Amino acid sequence: MNSYSLTQFVKQSTHDNNILDLVLSTSNKIISNIDILPPTGTSDHNVIVFDINLVNSINEYNSSDHTFLDWSHADYDMISMDLFC
Repeated sequence: MNSYSLTQFVKQSTHDNNILDLVLSTSNKIISNIDILPPTGTSDHNVIVFDINLVNSINEYNSSDHTFLDWSHADYDMISMDLFC
């Protein structure tokens, strides 16, 4: 995840003793107040509840030093090959 600049926010187990359910973001400021709750219904995975701080993320991404990727020029064949090899 570090090679993609992602932060994983779930630190407690979500299924048995494993962390199988993830909350990922490229910003450390966008996710807060993560809570792990018991499963609902017939699920065997715990519920993850969290806040998304959109105001902070908009201000952060409006800064002039942030790089935006232009996905309209992406090499999707190469991306597919990389993902499925």
